[in-house]
Amino acid sequence: MRVICCSDVPGIGYTGHIVFCFWVLCSGRELATTLGRVLGRPAILPVPAAALRLAFGEMADVAILSSARVLPARLQESGFGFRHPELEGALRFLLGRPARP
Repeated sequence: MRVICCSDVPGIGYTGHIVFCFWVLCSGRELATTLGRVLGRPAILPVPAAALRLAFGEMADVAILSSARVLPARLQESGFGFRHPELEGALRFLLGRPARP
């Protein structure tokens, strides 16, 4: 997530700061599968939570295993258009991977 200043975005009709997050709700499994497809690597086996806790300690619960249902409602209400409305397209753009033929 990141914060954007809406006065810098034309056509929003809102001033102030908005927490900007991904606009499509997806599960961790869906994200991992899509990311694997974009990177051309398999995403087959989930990592057990116990292994993550062993490797990362408390940070596993805070940064990896927790979830939040967050949507950019103010941006959506304002009619803001996202350049890449689908998860795979957004990941391909962010990672510099060409679209699949």
